[in-house]
Amino acid sequence: MKQLKTKIYILLLFLLQLSYASGSEALLPTTKNTTEEFVLSIHKQHTVNKAGNKLPDLTIDILAKPQLLTKFVEKPELVEAWKIISHRRIDLRTNTDALTSLNTLLNNSKLARKLPGKTSIEIENLLANMKGWSGASYKQVCDKVNLLVDELPANVTGLDKYLGSAGFGNGNVYTNRHSWVQLERLLENKEKLKIADEIIFENPISFNGFNSVTDVYMRIGSDIYEIETKAGIKFFENVASNSSNFAKQSYNSLNNVNKLENYKVFLNPAVKDALGNTDKLNVINAWKNWEGGALLENLSIREKFTEFARNELNNPTLGVFENGEQLRTFLNSNDNWFKKIFIENL
Repeated sequence: MKQLKTKIYILLLFLLQLSYASGSEALLPTTKNTTEEFVLSIHKQHTVNKAGNKLPDLTIDILAKPQLLTKFVEKPELVEAWKIISHRRIDLRTNTDALTSLNTLLNNSKLARKLPGKTSIEIENLLANMKGWSGASYKQVCDKVNLLVDELPANVTGLDKYLGSAGFGNGNVYTNRHSWVQLERLLENKEKLKIADEIIFENPISFNGFNSVTDVYMRIGSDIYEIETKAGIKFFENVASNSSNFAKQSYNSLNNVNKLENYKVFLNPAVKDALGNTDKLNVINAWKNWEGGALLENLSIREKFTEFARNELNNPTLGVFENGEQLRTFLNSNDNWFKKIFIENL
């Protein structure tokens, strides 16, 4: 026990030096300060974060993983990352890689500008509550979100939703996977993100009384893009039975974009790399069955597919598809519209 107390005292001394080096008003040990007073002062500094949350005992974490102390000595600012995350995420408290990535993201000078109206404490809470999944660790999420923040334009709305409860902050594994697939595909299109005039995450959209939410809305000049993400492995197998939601999203997005090619559905890579004709037919049937064929019969949608068909068939005088059945015939005979929506980047 005496040996343990000695180790804790030495660790506390290190922590005090860290606090003092970073400009904190630490209580330095003097002839007037007993060991007990010294321990109490450093304990107070590292048991409550600036949001007022009570924290675990940092010395216990350091004793459990001595490398943590080495990291804190190298980078004193990591103590702040520990304070932010320690009372929320037991699994990450001693993960030096996660703490380092969180610290890097927190120190991205563009972050606060992409989260307008959020206080520093709100931003810290948002990032600390993000979650990985079996395909991506918390560190990987932080690293890629950091890259996304660098690429997003100044005019961005709803990023807090994507990082929060509608995305990485959601406790549902499917939602975390969905957010990760979307993040990777967005970064594949970073050159488009850079020149965007506006980006909105979780954007409500409505046409003719049908309401849905688009994962990402993007505008470049007069070009409007609507992006949905479908991360499920069995998305195409289930799309016909769940056609009401997907087809409604397609209906609204296809009405809102200014051309067919600007409607995108980001897929799980395992699905995207194995697409076949059956998947295309499932989408056509989902559109055909929704609301009595309302999507295929919609004039604005038929016009956009007609414009696409004119280029595909090298027939600039091709008349607008007269009805849903004509449009469906074209969809069955052509694969490129499917590739444009489900495979190709922006």
